[in-house]
Amino acid sequence: MTDEDLAELFVMTHRMMHRHYYRNAWGEGGINPRQGQGRILALLKSESGMSQKELAQRLNMRQQSMGEFLVKLEKNGYLTRRPSEEDRRTMIIELTEKGRTFHIEPERPERLYGCLDQVEKDQLGRNLSTLIKRLGELLLEDGDSDWQQDFMRSSGPEAELVKKMKDGCLQTDPSFEEETQRGGSK
Repeated sequence: MTDEDLAELFVMTHRMMHRHYYRNAWGEGGINPRQGQGRILALLKSESGMSQKELAQRLNMRQQSMGEFLVKLEKNGYLTRRPSEEDRRTMIIELTEKGRTFHIEPERPERLYGCLDQVEKDQLGRNLSTLIKRLGELLLEDGDSDWQQDFMRSSGPEAELVKKMKDGCLQTDPSFEEETQRGGSK
């Protein structure tokens, strides 16, 4: 298999996984629970009635991005904005009934990865860890030192993986790396 073949397989896998999650794991209207609108709804479900500024700070988002997400969520009937009683310039964000009852069914990873036995899962994990490590090096070589911060901003599993990588906890199997460098496979 050539490097170009592998690149095409990754592109195809990425597209198919995105499509699968869009249709199955994300909520109505394609709301991703780990990004933008989904994170906003999740936080407001636990603590409704906060200002746009507080919401942006809690989710580590820019005010402008938060405003854009709120417009979409309000337009689709998930939330309302009302002036604060203490400071009329501050808008308080609250969920509507539709927002309170919105439910995202969590994706069951075994639906996808159940076709692999444990040895294959371990091998895939090592291969992906090696590629992630190399991509991180390439991004740094390209002058993109913000990629880790971008992932750390998210509250999803990507942030946990980057944290483990930074802490040195997410390592590839050294014997696997040696074998791969010699051109073999384990």
